[in-house]
Amino acid sequence: MQKLKGERQVISFDDPLYPELLMEIPDPPKQLYVIGSLEGFKQGLAISGPRKATSYGTSWAGLMAQSASLNGASIVTGGARGIDEAAIRAVVSLYEDATRLNEAGASDDYPLPQPQYAVLGGGCDRVYPAENLDLFQRIIDQGGAIISEYEWDTEPKPWRFRARNRIIAGMCKALLVPEAGIPSGTFITADRALDYGREVWAIPGPIDSPQSKGTNKLIAEGATCIYDDSSFADAIHSVFQAKQA
Repeated sequence: MQKLKGERQVISFDDPLYPELLMEIPDPPKQLYVIGSLEGFKQGLAISGPRKATSYGTSWAGLMAQSASLNGASIVTGGARGIDEAAIRAVVSLYEDATRLNEAGASDDYPLPQPQYAVLGGGCDRVYPAENLDLFQRIIDQGGAIISEYEWDTEPKPWRFRARNRIIAGMCKALLVPEAGIPSGTFITADRALDYGREVWAIPGPIDSPQSKGTNKLIAEGATCIYDDSSFADAIHSVFQAKQA
């Protein structure tokens, strides 16, 4: 089985690299198994949504991830298919495009996005989904990290994915849900985020779209409605104290 390449660390709760926000939750992991680096992690924006996402959801996930990562937020996902993958790919591509232009001597300096982080539901040597191995490697190569609370070769199990959602919510100041049906595992992450006092943002969708029923429900129950670029910029500026793009 092919494995991710990069620096390996086991970060204990009292390590300076252990994310401060994660320390605040009621049941933080005693240690984190990490491939890559947590040195660049400052403040996270979690992005979560369905694996079977529509083009509407994946498009907005990518655009919002790029905007946030250029404005002080590190994107944190579970690395799953669908919404998570769309967010990761968008920021990875942004980093590669900016690097290429800067190395070519472009007239303007292109800013690099913040490093990304993916939290797995199994050990870091049991990447799931397996087809995202290259994508996870690019996260590491761009200064981010793949994270798990489980030992390196731990097998992914459904209950472990549910448990890892508390880490995603715990590492972040806010959670963005671009799309979600009913029922949806995303609600586990949203519930955790609310329990921890984090912001929850949702993008509304057509009322006849099964994949927007969850986000529309979140908004009806009090989540911040992200209805256009400006509302997202305002939310980012408010929570992350970043300069609006």
